[in-house]
Amino acid sequence: MSKALDYLDQLESEAIYILREVAGQFERPALLFSGGKDSITLVRLAEKAFRPELAAGLGARQCTVTDLALALRDVRFLG
Repeated sequence: MSKALDYLDQLESEAIYILREVAGQFERPALLFSGGKDSITLVRLAEKAFRPELAAGLGARQCTVTDLALALRDVRFLG
C-alpha cells in the first residue's frame, strides 16, 4: 500500500507543478468551478499549489451558507 501512496503523492506533486507553470504564463489566471468531483479535486490541488498554509490546515475555516450564497450571487452576476 505504501507504493500506491507514493505514486499518488508523485501524481499530486506533478499536478501542482503543472498548475504553477500554467498560472505563471498568465497575468490573471482563473479556475472554473462547476461543483463536480473533478472541480473539487482541481480546487484542492490549486489550494496546495498557491495557498499551502490552507492546504496544511493552518488558518482554514469552514465554508458557511453565507459564503455559498455570496459565491452563487457572484457567479450569476458574471453570467
